[in-house]
Amino acid sequence: MVWGILKRSGRALMAAAFLLVALPAVIYTFSLGPPLARTGGFGETTCADCHTGTPLNGGPGSVTIGAPAFYTPGATVPIPVTIQDSSSDRRKWGFELSARFRDGRQAGSLTGTAPVAVQTSGSGIQYAAHQPAQNLSGNSFTYTVNWTAPADASGGDVVFNAAGNAANGDFSSSGDHIYTSQVVAAAPAGAAKISAGGVVNAATFVAAPNNTIAPGALVSIFGTGLAATTAGAAALPLPTTLAGTQVTINGIAAPLIYVSPAQINAQAPFELTTGSKLNLVVKIAGLPDSAAEPVQVDAASPGIFAVTQSGAGSGAILHANFSLVNSGSPAKPGETVLIYCTGLGATTPAVTTGSAGNGESTVNLPTASIGGQNARVDFSGAAPGFAGLYQINAVVPTFTAASDYEVIITIAGKQSRAGVTVRVQP
Repeated sequence: MVWGILKRSGRALMAAAFLLVALPAVIYTFSLGPPLARTGGFGETTCADCHTGTPLNGGPGSVTIGAPAFYTPGATVPIPVTIQDSSSDRRKWGFELSARFRDGRQAGSLTGTAPVAVQTSGSGIQYAAHQPAQNLSGNSFTYTVNWTAPADASGGDVVFNAAGNAANGDFSSSGDHIYTSQVVAAAPAGAAKISAGGVVNAATFVAAPNNTIAPGALVSIFGTGLAATTAGAAALPLPTTLAGTQVTINGIAAPLIYVSPAQINAQAPFELTTGSKLNLVVKIAGLPDSAAEPVQVDAASPGIFAVTQSGAGSGAILHANFSLVNSGSPAKPGETVLIYCTGLGATTPAVTTGSAGNGESTVNLPTASIGGQNARVDFSGAAPGFAGLYQINAVVPTFTAASDYEVIITIAGKQSRAGVTVRVQP
């Protein structure tokens, strides 16, 4: 009998010992990667099933999902998931994300690289999650998941759900803060739409009917639905596709600097035929092309960049040491200043469309005036290290009074917009 009691006691001790060992092991396993279906969306539970601390979404933080406002069918975009918590003792960060149509079906596909892994449930739903959770003191951590949108928009809107854990990293399930979030990427309603007269010189922003462009010039395109998300070119030569968006002018792809739903900044190809109206079209993968917007292409369409990017006011004009000319550092009569502009046309030797210039001279020589006086031009060409940007070196004429003097560039019979100024002080 005593032996039986001892055996039962031994089993109890062994069970207790197992729990003491197994519980941290389970917690550690979840640190390596959470169970599936814990995003809080579509009736799912959350990480709060296993972690305790504040009530769900009750801590001093949040989880945010950087999904696009609407998606481009077939396009792949990064989806940042950021867990933020202002507590001073957060040490470990975890998350889980899903992308589903409103009816609960998987929408598109998720992919990730360490420390993000993607698993598929038995019902065909993909979950991107930490693997492992990241140890980092601070107040936030961001994981990035790549999402490829559905091949077409027939499934409708896409719902992203995420749960995030801002943990204290003490190898227990207590003291952790769990957050959830949901965002919707709307199904595209139709083709991109370019505003009437919405293709302009990127320096002047002059609207139609005077919105001519030139080969090699930087242009801005305004409209609606021009891109699924905001993206910028990361390096030269410039790409011709950004976030699934392309721009063509008479079928020639234009290098892209920046795209967003409302604005595109691009370079007009040097290959364009001058002296005629050509059709500019915005193309988004999986959607009909935009209606063509006619643009007049001339040999030159000069525009001086302004510091305010409004097309007027203090110009992007530098001293020879590349410091900005302004009221605190005015130009002097007789000084050579560097005037940064676009739309000066072809160069010799030719610069490849989308590639950086390196001081190639413009085929046509411009004239410059400052305050109504002729300013001798010593150089006109491609600004080194930039695509679509030009530089004019001009000598400031003599003035007797300090003032902001208007700068005008004339080239190939075309004149830059009035209203750009440079500060000169005798």
